[in-house]
Amino acid sequence: MDTTGIVTLSWAQNPEDDLSGYRIFRSNNPKVEFSELTQRTLLGETYSDTVQISSLNQKIYYKLKAEDQRYNRSEFSEVIAVKRPDNIPPSPPVLKTYKVTTDGIRIQWIPSSSEDIASHVVYRKNAASQEKQWEKVFESADQKDTVFLDDGNLPPNPYSYTIVALDSTGFESAPSNPLTVDWNGKPLDERDIKFSGTANRELRFINLSWKVKKSKVLEYRLYRAKNGKDLKLYKTLNGSTKGYNDVDLEVNTSYTYGLQAVLDGHRIMRIERIEIKY
Repeated sequence: MDTTGIVTLSWAQNPEDDLSGYRIFRSNNPKVEFSELTQRTLLGETYSDTVQISSLNQKIYYKLKAEDQRYNRSEFSEVIAVKRPDNIPPSPPVLKTYKVTTDGIRIQWIPSSSEDIASHVVYRKNAASQEKQWEKVFESADQKDTVFLDDGNLPPNPYSYTIVALDSTGFESAPSNPLTVDWNGKPLDERDIKFSGTANRELRFINLSWKVKKSKVLEYRLYRAKNGKDLKLYKTLNGSTKGYNDVDLEVNTSYTYGLQAVLDGHRIMRIERIEIKY
């Protein structure tokens, strides 16, 4: 069937010498009675039919009988199913929920309700960017696959997601209503940072040192508190700094230090803490 609804049928010729022709039958349902299309015996081995493209039935069914010169008819041929060309976009999927985890942004959707879905495609854009360009980030042909974890090293920003369905003929659904998620960055694994300190009472300073692996650090934020009070920002240091000597100290005081790294892409790691008695 072409896109205008014209169906072209063809078959192999019967070998009988007294063959007169054929009778063509059609139905929208193979389990109900077929209607004859031919008003007289059809000569030849091809037949053209015209049907409505827009129909709730995705397929239309045909079968035929051969007829001899004495008007005897054969048994029915096998039924052939002809698929209507799909000119209706599939129904859109629905973004259901999301969850921000330490691994990334996990989104879940309800698949398109259309029957001939070939795949679902997830798009993402930076909601804070002026360019507003959607980027394809995931596609799955598995209809049971309804979850996507965006685990890329994204800089902290609000991100919008939408999803579309593609059917077997390439028609695309309308996009789902977008979902916007605030992302504060992927936290640094605690195994990738080492933060330590020692008190030198003879020279009257506390030496703090640190090392961050696997990440480029833009800056360090050093926090300090005395005797169990809340941490407050104490110093901001360059990302190439590997330590700091604190000389503004009071004897018989317990100091809590916190170190926070601002990573490449402006990801902010959680504060690592140590306690030192001076």
